Amino acid sequence: MLFHASKKDATKKKKNKKQKDPQTTLTITPAGKNVRDLLGYECMFENGLCRIEQGRYSVMYAFEDVSYQDRRYEEQFEVFSTYAEFLNSIDSDLDVQLLFNNRLVNGKDIKTSMCLAYSDDPNQELKNEYRREINTMIEKQVLSKTKSIERERYLILSTTAANKDEAEATLFRAGEAAIRKFEDMGSDMHFCSASERLSVCARILRPADDTSAASFSYEDLHANPTLCTKDFIAPACLDKIDAQTFQFGDYYGSVLSITKYARSVKDDILAAFSALPQNLVMSMHVRIIDQADAIDLVDSQLTDMKAEKSHHMIKHGQRFFYTEEMLPSNLKDGIKNAEALHSDIMNKDQKMFIQTLLFFTFARSLDELKHAREELERVARSYRYKIDPVFHMQRARGLKSILPLGVCAIPHERVLTTAPLAAFCPFISEELMQPGGAYYGWNQLSKNPIFFKRSSLAAANGMIVGKPGRGKSFAAKQEMTNTLLTERDASVDIIDPEREFSALARGFSGEIIHISSASKNYLNPFDISEDYSDDDDPLTVKTDFILSLVKEMAGGLSAIQESIVDRVCRIIYQPYFTSGKADDLPILSDFHKELLAQPEEDAHILAVTIERYITGSYSVFNHHTNIDASNRLRIWDLKDLGKQMRTVALLVVLDQVWNQIVKNRDQGVRSYFYTDEWQLLLKNDYAVNFYDELWSRARKWGAVPTAITQNIARVVQNEKARLMLSNSDFMLLLEQSTADADILRELLHLSDTQMRHIASKRKGAGLLVAGSKIVPFVNEFPQDTKLYQMFTTKFEDIRDALAR
Repeated sequence: MLFHASKKDATKKKKNKKQKDPQTTLTITPAGKNVRDLLGYECMFENGLCRIEQGRYSVMYAFEDVSYQDRRYEEQFEVFSTYAEFLNSIDSDLDVQLLFNNRLVNGKDIKTSMCLAYSDDPNQELKNEYRREINTMIEKQVLSKTKSIERERYLILSTTAANKDEAEATLFRAGEAAIRKFEDMGSDMHFCSASERLSVCARILRPADDTSAASFSYEDLHANPTLCTKDFIAPACLDKIDAQTFQFGDYYGSVLSITKYARSVKDDILAAFSALPQNLVMSMHVRIIDQADAIDLVDSQLTDMKAEKSHHMIKHGQRFFYTEEMLPSNLKDGIKNAEALHSDIMNKDQKMFIQTLLFFTFARSLDELKHAREELERVARSYRYKIDPVFHMQRARGLKSILPLGVCAIPHERVLTTAPLAAFCPFISEELMQPGGAYYGWNQLSKNPIFFKRSSLAAANGMIVGKPGRGKSFAAKQEMTNTLLTERDASVDIIDPEREFSALARGFSGEIIHISSASKNYLNPFDISEDYSDDDDPLTVKTDFILSLVKEMAGGLSAIQESIVDRVCRIIYQPYFTSGKADDLPILSDFHKELLAQPEEDAHILAVTIERYITGSYSVFNHHTNIDASNRLRIWDLKDLGKQMRTVALLVVLDQVWNQIVKNRDQGVRSYFYTDEWQLLLKNDYAVNFYDELWSRARKWGAVPTAITQNIARVVQNEKARLMLSNSDFMLLLEQSTADADILRELLHLSDTQMRHIASKRKGAGLLVAGSKIVPFVNEFPQDTKLYQMFTTKFEDIRDALAR
């Protein structure tokens, strides 16, 4: 549906429109005709197609950044080659615009979208203090230390067509091809609706307030016949200040272009401009030259230069001896370059393009704008380019050329072949700035904060890996704290073999479950529910667990004894499945008693073998469970377990955690499950199988499992554990040993630059892996906080705290 500002069209639509909630109705003042005319398009279709002028149309796609600058050379070359293939695939009837919108992040926006919300519950006073400490840290580190930049990337395709249908067919087909190519480079790309496109325009033209476009709906046009789409994005004014500056709303802006090019192109030039801490829109327009026309053009230039060469030779040869070496250097270079260009086009799959590269920077004052221009000029000089304002063309031509419309009205052009054009790489480094996400520190490349939601991953399974003392448990506690403060119902279970998480439990009124021979915390290994398994019979799955448990207790089972255990389990569960009452759940002594009732001698031998778990020193598992299952935070403290009891206890604890995951799923609650010193569990086949099953089905069960380990070498020696590592979409990689770093290099295809981040001695620094993204981070947590004292395990910190 096309919308003009005409009263007739809007009135017609208004008849079928329901009344809008007055609270959501926008108050928009129509822009002046002179402002509308400068915005560079006629009208915007509701499906995202834009008619620039009669017979000229465009569409827009958004794409994500991917790591490029810190990748291995082989991977950079692969991205470069794929991008070159994309450029070569562009039809000659298409024009391309790549638009990069770098916005200085408003401090208020970060506070609104990233800081933790406080609770009105008076019982949350202590947790509100934790929230305040986190928010203060974010505000100090994010708002005062650096200017954070939010980077957006867009591809705009434009074409000439007789009508809307023809334009859609051409542009949407080209867009689908672009999506596939960018996917090959690891970049997600999606088509932008009209509302998305107008929002981008508003963020450029109304940087202080783009709420009107963000809330824009075509229903607003139906409701007000005097409005058109331009009124939702137009600034309050567009006034000329001088030949290189104009004012729009409360800002001053300037459009600049490359006026002198270097002989060669470095693939980090756009990254260098993007790193500038300023509001900056970069707009690169590309027009392909038809191959036949390109060859004719090069041949024509070559013919002209050779004719000039002959003229020089004849003219100067009449007076003295004259050789080719004596020709003007610019003529010799021109002939050489033209011959090389001809060869590239004919033999090396190179095409010719016309490129225009524009910059739009803006600031609240003229002095700030002057400084921003000087910074752009400084970066350009470092690459041997010259950049100048587009004098006397700022508003009439410059503005429309930096909007995501597919309009290029600036006549500053350069002819490039595929390879040098592909060197203007659209990728720099990946960002993780999800509103409402947990704070993980700083992106070491972009200096932007890292906010990320693990639940947004296809599979949120994760690992935290690093040498002892490099901050693994600290990072885990920080993540757990965010969960407990932001997800009201989520539960957190932690297997804690070294008693490193007790302070966290005390700080959040969690339950510490001490498991030992002297413990009064009882766990019944026979606990079961109807949903204990997914597709299989719950009793069958539970019997498999009891088999593993009894095998560990007895030091092994014969085939006959395995059959007996299976039989006994089915007998002792009958009362529970008949009544459904928790009091009828069997305990270990019921199992033992039924073993003695069996006729086989093997049953009696087994009963005697496990007797110490019934009445002896290990009878802690011969009781009904008495722990508080309602507590959101449970620490399973295994520190006091001896070696003989540790494996049995671990199996029982894993089973209890599984029961909690099942219960939580039935209630729609997410389960976070952390295992410290995970590498120690890999000796037990049941534990490995448990984690393997959990890793493969966690998302279905609403579980987010995390393994905390210091030894990747031991992990990869176990085939199933190696697969779990490969299938972990989330990783925090802190400082690694040389051997472990080499394993991670191979597994994750890390570059030398990325390897340096996990070899760093800086505590709290490393790589964050989130799906396909790998981001170098550093996390500096203020020590003068209650949370730091809760998280730290450094001996010096604990000693100082005790001294106070």
